[in-house]
Amino acid sequence: MCRYIIKFGAIVVISIVLFLSCGDNDNVVGSKTDSIETLTTSEPAILADGLSSAIIVATVLDSSGKHAGGLPVHFETTFGTINETVYTDQDGNAYALLQSVASATDIKATVTATVLDTLFTIPKTRAHFGVNLSVKGMKSLPGRKFDLKKSSAAGENSASIDVTFLGITFSGELQEIAIPADGISKSRLKVNIKETTSKKAITEAQISLAACYGTIVNKIVTDNQGLAQTDITAATTEVTDSIFMEYGNVFRDTLFISYEKPNISISPKTVYLIADGSSKTTFTVSLKSKENTPIVNAEVRFSATNGTIAPSSVFTNSEGIAQATLTSVAKVDTNVLVIARLNSFADTSHANFIKPILSLTPETGELPADGNSEMDFTASLLLPDHTPVVGAVINFSTSAGSITPASGETDATGSVSATLKSSFDEKENVIVKAAFQELEETATVKFSLPVLTISPTEAKLLANGSSKQTFTAALISRNNVPIENAEIVFSTTNGTISNSTAITNAEGKATTDLRSSTIADSNVKVIAQFHHAADTAAVVFIPSSTESGLMLDGEKELFRDGISSTSITATVLDDNGNPVSDATVFFTAQYGTIPQTAITGTDGKATVTYTADVGENSISDEITATVGTASVSHAINLIGLTMTLTASPDSIPADGTSKSVISVHLKQTESQLAVPGISITFTSNLGFIGTTATTDNEGVAIIELRAASTPGKATVTATYGQFVKTVDVQFYLNSPQSMVLTADPNYIWVKETGNLEQTVITATVLGVQGHPIGHSVPIKFYVQNSPDESLPADQQCGFVDEAGTVVRETASIYTSDGSASIGFRSGTKSGTVEIRAELVDQPQTLSRQAVIVIRSGPPYIWIDPADPNHVLPNMTLYLDYFNQDGKHALREYNVTALLGDKYNNPVEQNTTVYFTTTGGVITTDTKTDAQGFAHVSLFSGNPFPTTCPSDTRLDPHQIPNPNADGLFLPITLTDFEGGEVVNSCGDTGENDGIAVIYAYTWGRDQNGNDATVFSTAKAIFGGAIAHFEVFVDPPVDSLNPGEVANIHIRVWDEHGNPPSAGSSLTASTSAGKLSVEKFMPDKDRYGYGSTYFTTSLLNNLDPVEDEAQMAEVTIELDAPNPNGKVSGTVYVYLKL
Repeated sequence: MCRYIIKFGAIVVISIVLFLSCGDNDNVVGSKTDSIETLTTSEPAILADGLSSAIIVATVLDSSGKHAGGLPVHFETTFGTINETVYTDQDGNAYALLQSVASATDIKATVTATVLDTLFTIPKTRAHFGVNLSVKGMKSLPGRKFDLKKSSAAGENSASIDVTFLGITFSGELQEIAIPADGISKSRLKVNIKETTSKKAITEAQISLAACYGTIVNKIVTDNQGLAQTDITAATTEVTDSIFMEYGNVFRDTLFISYEKPNISISPKTVYLIADGSSKTTFTVSLKSKENTPIVNAEVRFSATNGTIAPSSVFTNSEGIAQATLTSVAKVDTNVLVIARLNSFADTSHANFIKPILSLTPETGELPADGNSEMDFTASLLLPDHTPVVGAVINFSTSAGSITPASGETDATGSVSATLKSSFDEKENVIVKAAFQELEETATVKFSLPVLTISPTEAKLLANGSSKQTFTAALISRNNVPIENAEIVFSTTNGTISNSTAITNAEGKATTDLRSSTIADSNVKVIAQFHHAADTAAVVFIPSSTESGLMLDGEKELFRDGISSTSITATVLDDNGNPVSDATVFFTAQYGTIPQTAITGTDGKATVTYTADVGENSISDEITATVGTASVSHAINLIGLTMTLTASPDSIPADGTSKSVISVHLKQTESQLAVPGISITFTSNLGFIGTTATTDNEGVAIIELRAASTPGKATVTATYGQFVKTVDVQFYLNSPQSMVLTADPNYIWVKETGNLEQTVITATVLGVQGHPIGHSVPIKFYVQNSPDESLPADQQCGFVDEAGTVVRETASIYTSDGSASIGFRSGTKSGTVEIRAELVDQPQTLSRQAVIVIRSGPPYIWIDPADPNHVLPNMTLYLDYFNQDGKHALREYNVTALLGDKYNNPVEQNTTVYFTTTGGVITTDTKTDAQGFAHVSLFSGNPFPTTCPSDTRLDPHQIPNPNADGLFLPITLTDFEGGEVVNSCGDTGENDGIAVIYAYTWGRDQNGNDATVFSTAKAIFGGAIAHFEVFVDPPVDSLNPGEVANIHIRVWDEHGNPPSAGSSLTASTSAGKLSVEKFMPDKDRYGYGSTYFTTSLLNNLDPVEDEAQMAEVTIELDAPNPNGKVSGTVYVYLKL
């Protein structure tokens, strides 16, 4: 003790030396390249990163100036952490490590070193000792020069020095916050660390990184700009990733990046390949991000459930595209899946390896070589069982002319069409080809030069420079079909042509006028030309004639049908009016046909037959007769006709029996008058049709086309005169393709409710065109699922067979006009029934389901015939809380009614339920939901329920029995406390504060009669706690080891009712063991509660380890009721 007194009597000098350290490797603030001349002077500073540290050195000197060793020095700092007590070494130095805090702002920490009293470990109080402080060996921070005056301090027994913790700004950012979840896409992460105040970069700072799903390096280091960078690589699942960044002990930040599902698409979606082991097709996969940017260099894996696909994996190109080729096998497989995968993402195409039959119709044909005529070809691709191949690509080509489209996909009938257009060159064998991969079918078409004629073929004109003749060029095909919109070139060897070119009209005709010259010429040629086809008319320019009289006679009106005709007579007379025999008369007509010449007889007459041309427009034709210089004209009105040809329907099954009605409508074009009594000739290249039919008074001729037994396109041709019309009728395979299953109505009620309990199920089988099939096929009906499968058969729903029996599966029923029907009857269980119908011959291909809803019956109640108050209603009332502190507080009771029908099904949704109460306020009515529940609220406001209310309407004992006049329901209120509390009736029986809830609705009883279905429930409106009692019975003062004392608790409110739900009643003891410590259940399982509880105290003291003692047993009540917090204690001495 004396020695210590002597030591503290010396003069002590303390010197504090500050060595700065920053981080693991003494990293310091600022750039390593900073020069001393550019540094600023400041007080000592380290980074406020929670990592950087400084060594504080306190040098203690005694009064003689010698180093004082072995003395305790207490260090403390206002911020950060430091070693609290350090003893000086033999050189008088005490070293303490100052650790910085983490902060975004600059913090000034004051570090104090104090010499402690060695006896009392308290600061030395006597201040007559001198202390000198200095800073030695402090590391300089790049970018700064510390002021030595600010880095040292002196004092007596203690000294202080300030150190600045430089605030840090730590932030990170992502170049992209959403990238594809492809395992290769990257986003650039940049992390910046700087001093908050000076904004100087923190170099060589190490940042820890982690990500939940993506791939990222563990650590990055800042450069001389304070910036650290790296990439995060996306995961292969669609997820939002968290990137965690940490610097120092406290600086942390989290960034979020989304890995989005890439858009992977494979095409084509459906392909057909010949099952030959060599046919190939290429699948293309497009891989793009959500922003539609190509995903490059991603590995796409290909697989197929059959065949060979190669390569099995491909990396996408710069456009995000990868391709692979599928090769078929030599076996039919119509369910080949081709799958393209990028990690967990995939897309699928469907391939079919088939051995189809390719056909091309028509097989032969002829077209005019006019460069414009067209012919339609249909390629059909069918499987051997005649099932159409839908969506297959058929390629078309031709050896001459052009065909469009060059390719097409087959439709629902397995067909695709293309149109061949002829060339101008005559071709004997033009090959039209349809190809499906290696399969090819061809048709042969002939391009025939069209027939070009010019009329009249001969003519005579006066050589006067003004006489003219109209020439008509007619262009038709080899089968007499007019060629429209063809350019005809006219020329002549003499005279003048009005139109050198003209376009043919709908009748295939083009006209021009020849005007004579003034010079006689007996060898004038008028030429009409259409490419390789040409015709010539001979014309004579004559100088004069000796005949002086010429007359012309004939009919003045004809149908313009190409066959109607009349006799035209020319009469030639001389100057004296006498007949001239053997005179040549030249005839011409602009539209119809007429012989060019005729020779007069002895009577001077020359008779020819004029035949009208064909056309839809009415025109006036001028017939001219010429003899020498004499010329006379006769006008004939040609009445244009319109003939239309229709087929209804235009497609019928190829079954040898189906028919299409072919109709011809013939009428005058301008007046629209019907043309009756005309015989129309019919032909068809396929199927069966009559030869002729005659138009009726409406101008209509009707005939039937009967289908062939093979599919194809029938071209029906109707001919009247030179009118030729065609219409196509498709003969299709009408095999069953789909089925429609309906129920009418689609809901019924459970049986024996008086409501509809039967419906009709109808299955309609549709053919290729979506129409009901015409032939009969067998169908079976099944109950697929129903809610009554576990019930006895007589309670189940099902189909009604011919004997009236209810069955779950029918025998085969044959369709009529494509449909089959059967009755369906309900059982005793409500719910949804699934019905399945299937085609017996094609159960897997044609199977359909329909849904029937069996609705429940009305609410049900059983009434005892001997006692109407004895009832069993299918109604349940339930409250969420049966007992709440509702007298002195407004409480809500959620009341639920559950209603069922006779067979325990939930009643119909929206069944109305009515509610009344003897206390409080209740929602008067509501409707049930689909499960039979009805919900209302009871509020514990006035009137307060009592046993004998002044208002008899609220008397719980006077609720009428709704099914028995004059009777009241036998309601009894509970006396919970056992006759301790006087009620409103003046006795201690039934308790006040209990409301009776009465719910009712319309329904039926066990005899099917109308009845009121009802139920009741009770709710307690709890009051203030009025009685709380704890006692031991039988009474005991002490217990020997192993003996038990019975403790009783009685508690009720002011009306004798139990504490409300949410109450707790607990027991605890200072010694011994209680049999029950928690008496009341949780609020949700509380029920009405109880007023009486017991527990037992057992003397379980150990004679070796324990001592005899008094057991203090405390019972505590915590109830929501007023006065609800109360406790009681009993004492029992436990002996040994």
